[in-house]
Amino acid sequence: MSVKFYPNKSGMEAFLKSDEMQRYIEEVGNYVAHTAGEGYGVQMTVGPGPKGRVRATVMAETEEAKISQARNHDLERAVGGGFGGG
Repeated sequence: MSVKFYPNKSGMEAFLKSDEMQRYIEEVGNYVAHTAGEGYGVQMTVGPGPKGRVRATVMAETEEAKISQARNHDLERAVGGGFGGG
């Protein structure tokens, strides 16, 4: 027996832009930045249009963090990827 799923597109769009989702994504971004070390920051954005969603961008903000990211892949390690398996 197969089951068909018909998503509620407007409900899903509202969920992906909701305050709760923004808080969750910001929390995850802050966790990654903290795990990566000093000099990393989080920028929050909501994509444009009806298909836009909440995004967190974690990036090196200081020169030391930029160098460390280039050499050690701090962000990849912070999310559990990269060399050595996190």
